[in-house]
Amino acid sequence: MDTQSVGNGQRVLIFPFVAMGHITPFFELAKKLSQRGFHVYLLSTPINLTFIHNTHSSIHLVELHLPESPDLPPHRHTTNGLPPHLNLTLQRALRESEPAFSDALTTLRPNLLIYDALNPWAARVAESHDVPAVQVFTSGAASCSYVIHTLLREENAHDGGKEEEYPVSELGRRLSFHDQEMIRTIIQAQGGIVLDGCRDT
Repeated sequence: MDTQSVGNGQRVLIFPFVAMGHITPFFELAKKLSQRGFHVYLLSTPINLTFIHNTHSSIHLVELHLPESPDLPPHRHTTNGLPPHLNLTLQRALRESEPAFSDALTTLRPNLLIYDALNPWAARVAESHDVPAVQVFTSGAASCSYVIHTLLREENAHDGGKEEEYPVSELGRRLSFHDQEMIRTIIQAQGGIVLDGCRDT
């Protein structure tokens, strides 16, 4: 089978979180899709796009401009070198870029959105444009299993069932701040309860 014909020119918009640890695997996915005949648009902030060396003619880097503020000038629209106290400010600015994201969907008219689990609001915006969306987790299997367990545990407790502890209790105590924030974001997006910290579970 001719792999170039698989995508048949379909347009895919890829929207990773604004961290190079998320952008890099999404860009690898973009390259694979490009090799299979898809036209791929990778959407991120201008500062993040400067770090990507793109030599693929069917991968287009598209700038997403976040709202500017004195606390978060454009060179801070990335987690790369971001002071920890500005992490939540960056996440808030990304959520506030929803109108710019919606404009990108209008302009690019993708056939599919592939978005980061840390950008859960993107699916709702895509749905308003009749664009199907697929969520991707860039974290390792252990972190993902912990997130899923936490979601299921909260759902089970909400339905009156017994809360079961995570089988590997050490994992919750060793998650990085970034992974803890990812878990909080995913649980919030699913309508679950936000934990005070992974150590509390």
